[in-house]
Amino acid sequence: MKTIYISIFVMLATFMLSSCSDFLEVTPTDFVSPENYFNTEKEADMAIAGAYLKLNSLFANPLKGSFSAVTDELAYTRLGGDAYMEKTYNSLTPAVSNLWNALYQGVYYTNFFLDNIDKVSVPDEKKNALRAEARFLRGYYYYHLAMLWGDVPLRMKPINSPLNTSLAKSPRQEVFESVCADMEYATQHLYTYEKQKGAPVRICKEGAIGVLARVYLSMAGMLNKPEYFAKARDILIPLVESNKASNYIKLTPDYTQIWKNISADAYDHVNKEILFDVDFNADAAKYLYSGWAANVSPAAPNSSNEAAGYNLSWYSVTITLWQYYQSDRNDARYTWNICDYSINAAGVKVPYPAYTANGSNSFSRAAGKFRRDWEIVLPRNKNGNGSNFPILRYSDVLLMLSEAEFETNGVTDLALAGVDSVRVRAKAFRYSDKPERPTPEEFRIIIQQERARELCFEQPTRYYDLMRWGILIEKFTEVGNTFKTLAPTSGGPNLANRLYFNMLPHMLLMPIPYSEIQMNPLVKQNPNW
Repeated sequence: MKTIYISIFVMLATFMLSSCSDFLEVTPTDFVSPENYFNTEKEADMAIAGAYLKLNSLFANPLKGSFSAVTDELAYTRLGGDAYMEKTYNSLTPAVSNLWNALYQGVYYTNFFLDNIDKVSVPDEKKNALRAEARFLRGYYYYHLAMLWGDVPLRMKPINSPLNTSLAKSPRQEVFESVCADMEYATQHLYTYEKQKGAPVRICKEGAIGVLARVYLSMAGMLNKPEYFAKARDILIPLVESNKASNYIKLTPDYTQIWKNISADAYDHVNKEILFDVDFNADAAKYLYSGWAANVSPAAPNSSNEAAGYNLSWYSVTITLWQYYQSDRNDARYTWNICDYSINAAGVKVPYPAYTANGSNSFSRAAGKFRRDWEIVLPRNKNGNGSNFPILRYSDVLLMLSEAEFETNGVTDLALAGVDSVRVRAKAFRYSDKPERPTPEEFRIIIQQERARELCFEQPTRYYDLMRWGILIEKFTEVGNTFKTLAPTSGGPNLANRLYFNMLPHMLLMPIPYSEIQMNPLVKQNPNW
């Protein structure tokens, strides 16, 4: 948290309107002192925008293109010493401290905002909505800290002196409970999607309910407290029922259109499936440049053709994800998410060779969800683009409701309904049409695989799912063995050893950065680091 200590008396400064969101196109300027900052409603809006800014640095790379990109969905094929990907990181690895610092900087900005919002003369409804945004964001940053590090220092006030920074870790459960308190407040005071300006890059009431449900599901698994499944169910049912009545938030009828819109930096103002996303801009000078979609897309690594899709293409779809789709090859997500072509240096689309029974050609398939073909901003940069990144979609809400209902009441009609709704959109078969209802054991696997089929590459969702289900290492071992067995002559064993078999039990908790332990002696290192 060194960066926080240095900037202790300052606040992130001014923001301009963006063509896409009217909220988060950022131009950092000089810092200002807090006693001179909060005076008007406009300045309060600028300040809350500063609290959102850390989402950009987090989702530009660390929460997507680093440790969580290697799962049963994606494999990092350009092996070359990446500490996160290859699981060789430790407490001295810069990427570890960078992620820790970014999350705590987000906490600091929200604490600063909450400490000063009462100085602004605005109507109570507006003030409570702004406070709710800040509390949601603080909870969201702590959610990631609790998921990745477990017990962490719980700072609920801004640090007022660089000489008073020592704070012991709070238990993971206490941190999660603090997250719930912040997000529960947010669900009561946020504006609805319809009323929230800048939606969906500003959190709305419906989005906060969905993210809170995700936290509840995480607590059910990470803390072994199944009663949180019922809590998730109880907040999701009214959300889904109200949307049925209003038809305001709904699934985009064509699954592929979601991603075409994202690539074109356009919002769907009719269906509004995306409830919360991170705003990026194609202009790298504005500090909102995404590095994810440019690397996870169909273009081949040697393609420098801007019109066709210039990128690095560092990742390949796993054989495991391909296997998840084999139960129904009519699933529209199958041929979109697992791309069937590459792009050569001349910008020509080249069909991929078909998968074979033994899994050959498996390393050539790129993720097709984020396709650079559909980008409208030229010239393209191989390292990044301006595509916004979805944190929460309505399809995730439906799948979470199915899971929460199943874990509470079994394989009921309601449990089947959410899964089937998502599958109908994808033109896949409905489980409720099968002659026999799935057994509980079968339905748990259905949920796990359906979330991969629907939400693949929307990291760190998959990594966190595998963690909360308690199967992360088991799944890594399974994927590694699949690569070794089905691709023994095309680098499978090397990839398995470097990416999947390096994942050890103590890595379920990240190491506390060495720099944090040096500056905060009350913090003790996590076990076996």
